[in-house]
Amino acid sequence: MNFNHVPFYEIVERIKDIISNEVDGKVYDYHVAEALGLSTNSIRMYKSINFLPLEQLMVFCSIRKISCDWLIFGRKI
Repeated sequence: MNFNHVPFYEIVERIKDIISNEVDGKVYDYHVAEALGLSTNSIRMYKSINFLPLEQLMVFCSIRKISCDWLIFGRKI
């Protein structure tokens, strides 16, 4: 199975865009970590190894009614 997702650091940037209206000032990785229910260290590590925390991403998308296809693959269905 081919799983060509966008790099995790790009997903983090998309999440930053989504939550930017909830944060005063600049959005940092720790804001993304809070939104996903992860630690800041986990976000850093996942970015470095391009790991997708799929469960957390799916929950984030579900709660915010965002397309998982758009967030993970960069496409709309």
